Amino acid sequence: MLKDLDFPAEKSKIIEFVKQRSSDNQNKEEIISALNKLEERTYKNVLDITMAAGLVY
Repeated sequence: MLKDLDFPAEKSKIIEFVKQRSSDNQNKEEIISALNKLEERTYKNVLDITMAAGLVY
């Protein structure tokens, strides 16, 4: 889902990217909900996002 996102990226840019790219994704609302819980900051890469979201440790 974040494959073509340019990093570094701010939280708002990440959420907007997902909203635009995932029109056919059934998990779209769950993903956006998880992203909304992220801290307002700039993320370096996909791993940075998944770690901040608590998806990996």
